[in-house]
Amino acid sequence: LRKELEEAKQKALKELEVAKNELEQQFGSQKSNYEKEIKYLGSSLEKQKQALAEVTKRKRELEIEKEMLTNEIARNSDDKKIDDVAEVSPYRSNFLGELEKLLTVVTTDDVETTLAADAVKAGGLTLHEMQLLVREAMERCRDVGLNY
Repeated sequence: LRKELEEAKQKALKELEVAKNELEQQFGSQKSNYEKEIKYLGSSLEKQKQALAEVTKRKRELEIEKEMLTNEIARNSDDKKIDDVAEVSPYRSNFLGELEKLLTVVTTDDVETTLAADAVKAGGLTLHEMQLLVREAMERCRDVGLNY
């Protein structure tokens, strides 16, 4: 009876040992599977962190660019307002009156004497200076948009 008991005991111990080994193998394979999954999830997490960092960086760049464009638009609209408000004041001189007076003189002798007299009165205005003034007046008229 003892022998049978001892054999049953040994048999039960062997069965327990086999069951224990099977469970250790199952747990070992589950453990390695979980470790692989943890590594995969860790690498996936790192990739997502990098992607988030890149998106955040790009977002900051776009916000800065948006702010710069907004400032430029505001500056351009201010410049346009200034351009709209800016008016050209007419150039005032007695040049046209002097020119008309010279053109009404009939003879060349009279023109020369009139020019000489006007030159003395005006502080030494020569014919060349008069031509320069005419060119300047024409340019100013073109700038303002007058066809003269």
